[in-house]
Amino acid sequence: MKTDKQTIAKYARMYAIGLWGILSILWLSGEPIDDMSLGKFCLLKGGGLVSLGLCCLVGKRLDKAGLLPDLNDENDCEI
Repeated sequence: MKTDKQTIAKYARMYAIGLWGILSILWLSGEPIDDMSLGKFCLLKGGGLVSLGLCCLVGKRLDKAGLLPDLNDENDCEI
């Protein structure tokens, strides 16, 4: 039972990191508003880039700590 809870927690962390990454990409690729100044535009895009970078760093740290599931997808595409 403990293993199931740990596995569920690992997958929940993985999905949370994935959602964070997708939202960061959407934030980074968003269109500017017509009356937005260049400084505000660059600030928003910089924030999206920082968020995406933090997402990658957190994901790497969690993976090194063993808090994300081991995904072995080498045999998933066998015919």
